[in-house]
Amino acid sequence: MSKEAKKGVTVQLSEDVVLTLQRLAAQQGVSISKLGGEFLEAGLKIGGEKAAEMLLLPKLEAAVRSELSLFAHRHAKLLSRSVIEAGITRRLLRAFLRVQAGEATAEKAEEKARQQTVIELKNKGSAEAAIARELSQALTADVDVISAALRET
Repeated sequence: MSKEAKKGVTVQLSEDVVLTLQRLAAQQGVSISKLGGEFLEAGLKIGGEKAAEMLLLPKLEAAVRSELSLFAHRHAKLLSRSVIEAGITRRLLRAFLRVQAGEATAEKAEEKARQQTVIELKNKGSAEAAIARELSQALTADVDVISAALRET
């Protein structure tokens, strides 16, 4: 340890660590305080960043998991609302078509609408495909930002 002024700190250690420190201090003929201080200083010089990372990373991961869980929950609620609204619209329209044009015509119209929707989603120029791409890119960007932040810690 350097010759500069020293300040005392109190740390909480497990019983096993205390026993090990006592044994090593006795073997070297120094106080536990002196040996513990030397270990702390050496550890911080050698791997302070790694030690901090080991302590902080689990907390950071828990925070990210929590935020992603909130995001996923909100996303699921929004998707559920869309599914409900689409189901209501489909049922109302089909009931209307059955009354106006008959069951067979209603079934044909529904199948044709489904096929056309699939075609438009596959068509990269359609509004639906653009919305799907935008959503996918936004989600990918969020994941990339979070991944980069985790790598930097």
